[in-house]
Amino acid sequence: MNTIHLDDRIASYRSFLDYDWVRIIEKMTQDTILDEPLISLIFSWKATANAFTMPYLMMHFLTNFEQEYLRARDSSYEMAFQALSDHVPERMARKHNLSHMKKKQISETITEILAEMKDAKRTMESLDPEKLFKTFLYGKGGPELQLGVFGLAQTCYGTTFHAYEHFINQCVGLAKKNPNYKSDGVQTLLADTRKEFGDEVAEFCLADEQVEIARLARNALAHNGGKMNDKLKNKNHGFFVVGDVLRIVASNNHNLLDVLKVRVSKMVGKALTMPQFKTSPLP
Repeated sequence: MNTIHLDDRIASYRSFLDYDWVRIIEKMTQDTILDEPLISLIFSWKATANAFTMPYLMMHFLTNFEQEYLRARDSSYEMAFQALSDHVPERMARKHNLSHMKKKQISETITEILAEMKDAKRTMESLDPEKLFKTFLYGKGGPELQLGVFGLAQTCYGTTFHAYEHFINQCVGLAKKNPNYKSDGVQTLLADTRKEFGDEVAEFCLADEQVEIARLARNALAHNGGKMNDKLKNKNHGFFVVGDVLRIVASNNHNLLDVLKVRVSKMVGKALTMPQFKTSPLP
């Protein structure tokens, strides 16, 4: 039951946040009372996306370190051979009474070896982020990283959906002109969203099949150790499952953001047509 499932392709851990969409939605809400809840949402999603992409960043930091720092500097071996080139010919000439020609030959030989070492370093294959990630995952100590990557995908999924629901709560509160509004469950939130924003927005943002699947998955992760209830089992959810337990992977996080961002846009678009949202926030 504790078998983990993870995606070992490093590209899967690119940030799932759509920065082009962020720029568009921020421009839409600028200087309106929606600005604050949207900034709160984007802040949470960006923080979560940055945590999610840590495996990707780690592998690319290491490859950049190798390229920009290690290859750009002389290795300890190169520095040792350079010291030999600078001092050994002269010292051997004095100690063994070598001719100038012998001294020159020794110097040239050491210099040739040093040049060969530098050429070998320049032509050495660079670190590959994909291979490096798999080396860490499946090498010595790899199970610890596997567990961390597995947990990262599951935690980020829940956090992303939490932030979305909080945003919808805030929008309903603004529509009601009640800054302390907080629903006592999804059915209350759905009813209040329907009342303030209409059936189309409420259904799309809260009752749509994709949102329902995401909510049920979040609830399973948060409240039931990932174990699915019958309602989620009967849906075409597309998750990896071990027994009855969800195994969230990297692609689920990318898919979730794609599902939620269009619903944020829908909510914002509707809100900006309503008079209570046209006022600017207090200074």
